[in-house]
Amino acid sequence: MNENMNEQTSEPLVATIGFLVTPTRVCLAPKLRKVGAGKLNGYGGKKKSNETMFECLLREVSKESGVTFNERDVTKIVSLDFFKEYYHVFRCSIFLIKCWEGIPKATAEMGQPEFHPRKNLPLDRMMCGDRLWVREVMRGLIIPDGGYLIYDRDQTETLFCHLPAST
Repeated sequence: MNENMNEQTSEPLVATIGFLVTPTRVCLAPKLRKVGAGKLNGYGGKKKSNETMFECLLREVSKESGVTFNERDVTKIVSLDFFKEYYHVFRCSIFLIKCWEGIPKATAEMGQPEFHPRKNLPLDRMMCGDRLWVREVMRGLIIPDGGYLIYDRDQTETLFCHLPAST
């Protein structure tokens, strides 16, 4: 069984990624575990069956960075579907968090946070697939139709990326 598949239903997992942003900067931190370990990313993780997407985002971002925030300070930008060859692995909702309480810190899951210019991201330090969509997300324009990425078996190369125009 694929580690990213829901064992009970074989449905793709549902997850969130939240980026802490100011008008000009974004907080990224290196993942310390699982797929993408050592690569910079936003904060997030798998949704539990009994929680809303916001509850998942708040739980995961708080656990991984130590900050908290209110729903009014969050904007959903896009939902992306990730495929590993022919298998739908997960659907990830991507959010920008524009106001938060606390100072982002390193945790067991994420390393030391770094703030980078939103217009000059360290793409060479991010996962290969993220390089294809994260710049659009940083623009802050909502992409209502979602998008998808197809990875190779080892998730080291993006075979295809489709991201429709933003509004």
